[in-house]
Amino acid sequence: MRAFDPEKVLVIAVGIDQYRQENLRLNGAAAYAERLAGWALARGVPAKNILLACCHKGVAPEPPPEVVRREPTYANIVGLLTDASKHDAELLLMYWCGHGVLNKYGERTLFTSDAYIGAKFNHPVNDILLYLRSNTVTKLRSQIVVIDACANYIHQMHLRENLPRAATLNIGDPRTVEQYVLYSASQGQTAKHNLVTGLNAFSDTTFEWLEKMPHGPVDPDTMTLTSKVRTVFENLRETVPGFNQMPMTVEISGTVSSDSQLANAGGIPVSGEQYHDIAVNGLNIAHTRHAAESCRHLIEWWTATDAKAVAGSAPPQIRATLIAALRSTRFDGSADNLDMEALTVRVFGTNQVARLFELLADRATTEALLLWLERVRTLWLQEADLTLVEQYFPEATRRMVADSYRRAAPDARNGWQSNLTEALHDLAGLPKKDGQRPLHRFVAAMELATDRKVDDFWFGIPSDQLRSLRAAAAEPYVEHDRLVIEIPNGSPDPEKFIWPAGIREHRYTPGRGWANEWHACQPTPPAIQEIVNLVAGDDTFVLGFLLPRAVFDNFPESWESSTLLSDPIPHWYLRPVVLHSADRRQDRRLRHRWTSRHAAIRTHLENNPHDLLKWVEHIESEQIYRAVSDSKSACVGLAFVPPDYCGVLRHDPLIAAIRAGAPYILWTTNKSVDWPTVQRLVDDLMKERSFDELPALLHEKRRSRNNLDGNIRLLWDDPKAVPEAAHMPGMQMEAK
Repeated sequence: MRAFDPEKVLVIAVGIDQYRQENLRLNGAAAYAERLAGWALARGVPAKNILLACCHKGVAPEPPPEVVRREPTYANIVGLLTDASKHDAELLLMYWCGHGVLNKYGERTLFTSDAYIGAKFNHPVNDILLYLRSNTVTKLRSQIVVIDACANYIHQMHLRENLPRAATLNIGDPRTVEQYVLYSASQGQTAKHNLVTGLNAFSDTTFEWLEKMPHGPVDPDTMTLTSKVRTVFENLRETVPGFNQMPMTVEISGTVSSDSQLANAGGIPVSGEQYHDIAVNGLNIAHTRHAAESCRHLIEWWTATDAKAVAGSAPPQIRATLIAALRSTRFDGSADNLDMEALTVRVFGTNQVARLFELLADRATTEALLLWLERVRTLWLQEADLTLVEQYFPEATRRMVADSYRRAAPDARNGWQSNLTEALHDLAGLPKKDGQRPLHRFVAAMELATDRKVDDFWFGIPSDQLRSLRAAAAEPYVEHDRLVIEIPNGSPDPEKFIWPAGIREHRYTPGRGWANEWHACQPTPPAIQEIVNLVAGDDTFVLGFLLPRAVFDNFPESWESSTLLSDPIPHWYLRPVVLHSADRRQDRRLRHRWTSRHAAIRTHLENNPHDLLKWVEHIESEQIYRAVSDSKSACVGLAFVPPDYCGVLRHDPLIAAIRAGAPYILWTTNKSVDWPTVQRLVDDLMKERSFDELPALLHEKRRSRNNLDGNIRLLWDDPKAVPEAAHMPGMQMEAK
């Protein structure tokens, strides 16, 4: 859109906090509407061009000077839109914040302030948009409409329908316009709003865009608005558990003569009747994908049995057969009004798949058609099976799915899935391995990850096999003993390192927590190595070295463990060995940055399980700091051999990554390494198992000499892998 003279801008601002129906109250919607009116006045929009309709809870503050405030009743909104049609303006800025739903037709509709239980007065959004695009409105060729309201189905709200529709807007013929519409939520979703603060991320982002617009002509860059909103909500979906709100836009340029493509714009194309049918059967909208797949296979088969059938279309007889299957056990008059996918969902929900295929068998007039029908029946039973189990995991994150998929099918040729529906489909077709179906292993792993138990009957296996299946799924989650050996700095100057007069052993025992013990020795490297060997022994627990940066160069993972009866063996060969940074634990700000970044990484991994590794090729410490700070990946890989500690912490590349809060860092000390090969091997390694299994997996690869030798090093500062600071007294000082 171009820039507009403020004199040629019309603003419509609607915000509704107080409804006639008490339980529809909001907080902050009216304030947002008045904020838009105040912004418009400050930008030079004439007061007569500002149409404000809002109502507050309790006593309302004074409206902006010279602006008339109306009650946002059904009739007043009609009057406001009628007034708008008479304005000699070029740009319309319209904002509505309040309660909304999707009616049974899948149309967005907005409640007005006079909505109550007996009649929930409302304006369908599409009627408003059609009106603004019609020749009833002679001006306003450029329109920006922002709707901050829920778009969940009215069935989800457990309200009586009572959505009266009155044709009081004079919608004329279509005309040429530019219309940009931004919705706070996609179809089927609620729009988050804090009832205590009266604020929400969607409107806040919209007003931030408005208020940063340069003074002078009003120049609305809708591409920037779309980008800002998308960025904010992508971040919220990544960092806030369970947050899935997804704003969407509809843009029209030119003449639109039909609104059919806009009726369900932005979201899941499911009718209200179909949604209701899914909901009453205990399912959710995602299951329509299973129904759609089943319908496609059935239509293909039916078309082969009927020479008059049109390929790709659903013959009426299919619907009749689906309805007949539903009426096998009871009369269901409502089924007559359902489309084919909704009927399929009901067949799944009422367990009538077997009856449906009994009825279809009469059409299989040849052996080939009978075999084909059997394949379709198998697919339908599979889809019904997957539909049933998918409902148990509504809150599953992509990481949960990906981790469970890896456990179920570690050798899958096409990689692992992080989408629940696709994972179920993939695994349903895989053959048994070790006496267990991959699909069963996947569901057992998902049970553990989500803490939701699927009914035993779904598995269809003997109870002893099911117990074994679930026990195997729980195995990776069993806690193990950990040993962390702390080698403190014997110098009070953190920039300089002096070998201490002993080490501290931190041992973690499941169920008992951390315990520590000081082991005194001479302050020399050989004495330290000897005491480490005595403490570590030959156990196979995970060993961690908690060290100042300078000691990293001594490569304690390769220190050799030996006895009188055994040859020297490096620690990295005996057990998983990782490093922990002692330097960041000495600084409150670095500790806070580390724990905050770790929490953010873990949240990001839940819905981005593929974002495991970020290779950093810069060798300057400040470049590394910026690259790590900007990355959301779980682990940082240094694509160069870090130099030995130079004596100044802030100039050290490893410390730069640690200073940026990176909890997981991987690098090599092999200066003759073939970098493309190592990077490929590490990338492949990351994809093999759950990210948390990386230390154990790296240990396996090192032992097998699979081109990843002991020179690969791993800093693993997971807060669960190290004792809390309160349990770390540091070096024991002897009294003088």
